[in-house]
Amino acid sequence: MDDGGAPPEFRIDRFVAAVAREMDRIRTDPSDWSVNVVFIVPGRIARPDFVGVRSGKFDRFAGKLMVQVAVPDRPFDGWEAMADFVVESLEAATREADEFFRLEGLDVDLGSAWREISALRHELDMAPRWAVDLSDSADEPPSPAAIAILAEFETRRAESAPIRARLRMRPTDAGGRHFPVLDAHTADFWLGMTDDAGQRIYERAVIYLEDEDKLEPGGVGVVRVSPIVADRWEGIGVGAVLELCELAQVVGDATVIQLRLRTNG
Repeated sequence: MDDGGAPPEFRIDRFVAAVAREMDRIRTDPSDWSVNVVFIVPGRIARPDFVGVRSGKFDRFAGKLMVQVAVPDRPFDGWEAMADFVVESLEAATREADEFFRLEGLDVDLGSAWREISALRHELDMAPRWAVDLSDSADEPPSPAAIAILAEFETRRAESAPIRARLRMRPTDAGGRHFPVLDAHTADFWLGMTDDAGQRIYERAVIYLEDEDKLEPGGVGVVRVSPIVADRWEGIGVGAVLELCELAQVVGDATVIQLRLRTNG
């Protein structure tokens, strides 16, 4: 696709790839995902011969339908325009799939697809770095435009974080971290749920420190917690103790002291 000289953070092909990686992380059970959405990006060799979305190959044995999305051959004016296009295209693709299954006489529940799209929209509302900064390498520093966007949205996210908790980090010699937790740290929490095999299910959230720039191993501080997928935290109440984990190792305990959790509906 000719990007018209757009900076890396405005490249739709990179943005679609970043969204695909994020959807893989959000998705809890790939077996529930009955729709494979493929974005057709215009290139020098091939261009989509349709507009909007259309049904593609249907694997009746696996129960998987491919839905194609035609990406317009034009530059996008910023990452938010790309986010709107991708989310609206995923919604249109899901409606297309629903109609396809209806005409085929198949009873397919696409509820998980709608929930994961909603979770993606919620995540994009917080302007995560993976969406804003699409440089060629993770080792490259963010562009000045990306830095400004990230600073603005991290402030918004911290202020809107729905959970306040008292976080007690475990000492290093008791299995805790070797390094401090910094502000805007992304972490896994165990909320007490397990899968059918009895394995723990972890939920990801961003931790914002209220009074300190960092929280050392063995330290205690008040934090705000912003869940990535709010729907999965709806059973949490004041007084709940949430385990902060890294690679299945418990490194801290967060006691909820205030709650204003809103789910994605």
